[in-house]
Formats: sequence, structure tokens, C-alpha cells
Amino acid sequence: MVTDDNGASATQSLTLSVEVTFVRELSYAPTGTNSSFQVTLSSGVTAGDTLALTVSQACTTGTGTPVDSHVSSVTGDSLTWVRATATGCTSGGDVELWYGLGTTTGGSSTKITVTLAAAALVQFANVTEYAHVTGWDPTAGATSTGTGIGIQASSGTSVPSAAGELVLGGAFVTRPTPFTVGGLVNPFSDLNVVSPYQGFGAYAIDAATGPLALVYDQTVGGTPTAGPWSAAVTAFTLTP
Repeated sequence: MVTDDNGASATQSLTLSVEVTFVRELSYAPTGTNSSFQVTLSSGVTAGDTLALTVSQACTTGTGTPVDSHVSSVTGDSLTWVRATATGCTSGGDVELWYGLGTTTGGSSTKITVTLAAAALVQFANVTEYAHVTGWDPTAGATSTGTGIGIQASSGTSVPSAAGELVLGGAFVTRPTPFTVGGLVNPFSDLNVVSPYQGFGAYAIDAATGPLALVYDQTVGGTPTAGPWSAAVTAFTLTP
């Protein structure tokens, strides 16, 4: 009902449809130097949802010693976990995106265990629960990765095969610590960013089949600073 300044009013019946929350829950866990670690979703999970893991690391130990510490396995919630994309351990670090389709009900908490090929310092690990995801987009061009050294980091261009797909991305930036990652392009939204921004995860729902890339500048005090980086992006299909 609405009423104007003169006291006149009008009433209209309305029906509101409340959609299921797209991102139901997320959790992250910086790990220190370990050969395995856990990320816990404290609220459990909803049956049928998809869990996605983003890992960002420097591929070194806590003392800076280089080590091939790629993710060798992911387990938890009775799921078959699959590696969607990974840059691999290089001098620019490593970003990996894993997923598990069709969750069970995880009770009061759901623990996801990540095992590395060697003990390493993992700066960022994130598990997010998504509703409406039906599968991974395996088409050529839907997944891209990139590593290098320089002030700008880019995963390259990901082209989802259908409008409205879920696009997931992750990135690692080495020290010197950037104060901002302001170059992160729209329409990506941060899942969470671990200060000092050495790793993060992001997502977007693309309204078209146009290319999307995870791009940002590494800056310190507003001045671009060269440094190793690693980034990856991939797409998932959604319920129409």
C-alpha cells in the first residue's frame, strides 16, 4: 500500500519470488609450510551443490626454497574432485582451480583436505559452495592460465561457450606486497582477498559469450612494481 501527502492511498497485491542464494558459503585457510591442509565449511553444505577450490601459492617453503608443490589430490564430502585448471609450479608461483559436483549433506561442518606434492607455503586456499552449477565447461577457450614477471598479471582470455555461465578465477602475486589489486576487472567479484593480497579468488556470471580475463596490476604505494605472478580462469555451466 502507498499513501500520498493528501492521505490518499492505493493497495496492490504483489508476488515476490526469492531465488536460492548463488554463493551459499565460502571459507579460506592460509596454511604455512605444510604438505597438506584443511579448509572447513562450518555450515556444512547443501546436497546437490558444487564445491570449488582455489589455491594460490609461491611454490616455495616458508624460507623461500623453491619446491614443486602442486596440488596432488583433493578429498572431502564424498566427492570426486577434479582439477579444472592449473598454471603449474613455476618461478611465477601456482594457481589451481579444483571442483566437486553434486555434494552430499555435510552436517554441521564439511572438511576439505588438500594434499601437496611437497611441503610448501600456501598463501591462499578458498573453498566456495555454489548453487545451480551443472558441470564444468570443457570447450576450447573456456579455460586459460598465465604466469610471468611484470607489473600486470593476466590469466589470458576465457570465452564461455554459453551466455550466463559461471566464470571462476584465481591469482597469486609475489612480494613486494601490493597495497591494492585495483586493476581487477569488472564484472568479477571478490570471493575473499587475503591480506597482503598475495592470493585471491573471484567469480563472475557472464551475460554473454564474450571473452573474460582476470587482469590486475601489482602496485606498492600506488606505484606499479615488477614481480612474479600467476593467474587462471575457467568456466562452469549453470541451470538455465
